[in-house]
Amino acid sequence: MTHQWNILFQAIAQLATESYWSELDAGQLSSLLGRVGLVQPFNWNAWKAPSPEIHELWMLSAHDCIRHVTRIVRAERFNEGVLKSAVKSGRLSVLCTVALGHSGGARMSLLSRGAPQ
Repeated sequence: MTHQWNILFQAIAQLATESYWSELDAGQLSSLLGRVGLVQPFNWNAWKAPSPEIHELWMLSAHDCIRHVTRIVRAERFNEGVLKSAVKSGRLSVLCTVALGHSGGARMSLLSRGAPQ
């Protein structure tokens, strides 16, 4: 699975330098995030946790990384540019780095249905 994480980080680094993104770029990045388990079903729209400051991202749990990344990816559907903003600001890279640390290079574990929302 580490290979999938490497592909994800390469894509983030590449897209961070791009001034123009197509819908295909956002879709491919979303797909890569899903492959490592960072996009999972949960009621992201009802999740009221605030978006942490970038320095606070380093302290997130694995499940909170999943929730924040999922919220970013799902919000992109309704507000084009959310994903690009997360890449350009470095937020997505930090979230993925923290998640990778929690996963040990494996796919992220599933959010349990009983997990706090």
